[in-house]
Amino acid sequence: MVPIDVRSKQDVVATDIRLGAGAWSSLISPFGAELTSLRHDEAGEFIWQAGDDSWRRQAPLLFPTIGRYPDGLVRIGSAALALPPHGFAPVRSFTVLEQHEASCRMELVDDDETRALYPFAFRLTVDFVLGADGLDMTIEVHNPSADTVLPFMLGGHPGFVWPLPGAGEAEAHRLWFSETEQSQMVVLAGAADAGDRTFSFDGRVAEPAKMDFFGLTHALSPVRSDRVTFGTEAVHVALSYEGFANLAIWRRDTAPFLCLEPWTNLPIAVDRPTQFADLPDIERLEPGRSRRFSMRIAPGGTKLGGAPQS
Repeated sequence: MVPIDVRSKQDVVATDIRLGAGAWSSLISPFGAELTSLRHDEAGEFIWQAGDDSWRRQAPLLFPTIGRYPDGLVRIGSAALALPPHGFAPVRSFTVLEQHEASCRMELVDDDETRALYPFAFRLTVDFVLGADGLDMTIEVHNPSADTVLPFMLGGHPGFVWPLPGAGEAEAHRLWFSETEQSQMVVLAGAADAGDRTFSFDGRVAEPAKMDFFGLTHALSPVRSDRVTFGTEAVHVALSYEGFANLAIWRRDTAPFLCLEPWTNLPIAVDRPTQFADLPDIERLEPGRSRRFSMRIAPGGTKLGGAPQS
């Protein structure tokens, strides 16, 4: 998988929105509708702070593609698909529709620039709600067209600090899945399956320190769990999701973060010219219809006053 590098977030002036609830605070950037901080007053920061050149983003929203398609085989009309890696949503400024003490709403709609690359009408609305026990994110994709189906992919990309604050050594961190998964994770490189370089585990608990992240992304497809928990008994963070059929896990080599990424689709490899709207298993939204997706980030653990992870 190629990370988002098309335009540096530091090149865009955007005032982050601060949300607060109890001991928790979060920052949301209108640039990419991106969660840039989730901090506990005593424990510290849970979101990667882009502190070095290993990855300059933090939790962008992926739309209308996932991955990249550089070989020209994926087409929109007569032209090759020419979207940035992971689509244009990560590098566009969203309009802030509402802002309150513990919630905000943002929106991205098609315009001349998006239609030049992706000739479809859309409305992408993102709601953030911070509570004393976690952060909820609801994403709605709407097709305002009266006669054209909207083809799209959608994904989350939250990056968590590794090790988590107060959780102990990085090697002690685990991934707990709410359901028994396949015993092997698919390994992706770019838009194509990377062959037989799979990661094996018992289906319920994985050790991320043992995964090979050098140029690779690991994925469960389809993912059976609707929740994955990362960390230790002392401090962990549970990521819950609805509407996403796949879960990708990525890190830039040995950088101190881990991304847990719910995706509607894996990047789709093609070997002959194919229209984007005809890609197998792509999401298709009928005219006038909407579809909702959600993610929830809930930190916990004995050091935060919660029960140990089992």
